[in-house]
Amino acid sequence: MLKIIFMGTPEFSVGPLRALHEHPDFTIVAVVTQPDKPVGRKRKLQAPPVKEAATSLAIPVFQPTRIRDKEAVKKLRDLHADILVTAAYGQFLPKSLLEASKYGAVNIHASLLPKYRGGAPVHYAILNGDQESGITYMEMVQEMDAGDILAQYSLSIAEDETTGQLFKELSDLASKTVADTLLALVEGKLKKEAQDPSQVSFSPNIPPEMEVLDWQESALALIRKIRAFNPYPGAYVKQNGKRLKIWQASLKGPLPKEDLLLKSDAGDIVVLDKANLGILCGDGKVIYLKEIQPSGKNPMPIKSYMNGQGRQLTLGENFNGNKEESH
Repeated sequence: MLKIIFMGTPEFSVGPLRALHEHPDFTIVAVVTQPDKPVGRKRKLQAPPVKEAATSLAIPVFQPTRIRDKEAVKKLRDLHADILVTAAYGQFLPKSLLEASKYGAVNIHASLLPKYRGGAPVHYAILNGDQESGITYMEMVQEMDAGDILAQYSLSIAEDETTGQLFKELSDLASKTVADTLLALVEGKLKKEAQDPSQVSFSPNIPPEMEVLDWQESALALIRKIRAFNPYPGAYVKQNGKRLKIWQASLKGPLPKEDLLLKSDAGDIVVLDKANLGILCGDGKVIYLKEIQPSGKNPMPIKSYMNGQGRQLTLGENFNGNKEESH
């Protein structure tokens, strides 16, 4: 039986963890994940999804603040694992740990490398309108996501898919393929392939300024950003100084009046009734809001918004309002 150290943190990592735990050829000797973090207004500590899963499976959990600390490295090396597997762990591993296992360290990355190295590959796949994504099993090296490719599995991205939905599909794909891929590695059946440097692109973590929707952009670009930032971090506009998150939007809806379009600017409301709210975008097309979240409220369908706070809106006004944000 092959001994595995599994390192991961978010929900994406839970599927492959469970798949390896259930497989008769593997035993997981330790799960390594990030420390619990305070969340919410009360700053209550919350365990990462991988910790919760590992605890339910009675697998020992290790949560070092810094994986590079000598004590952390020694503790893991002393387990004498056959393979070290990472899936969105969240820290760079030292060379002494990458070389500690008999068959090396394998990373499950949520893109088809060398495309989208970095921490937000799924977000960028949707932002850029990609029609295909997938997972890459790669040999870990000290340079970020630069190791040789061991295996890849692809899937199609649906036209209206969100980052949350695509993450779930990629996690399921990893769950179905992880055991067979690792066994093929051990049996010497995988042919390593170096990444083509000319095809490398990056997907850095999303900075706060990217979360803001700019109505000067095209309607399609705005739709993609809304999908890409659902469920995290959330795309928003400033409406009279307060954040209003937009979770779903569409290019389909009632046609605005032609005379109104001719005198409207990007960001103006050009469709307004009890069930529809259409905003003019920089390319002259209209985006129809479907699910939004006003500041201090829960997410709601546009009908609910129009029956409440949205009744104050008027046709032709700018949706953002003009008051500065209060601090």
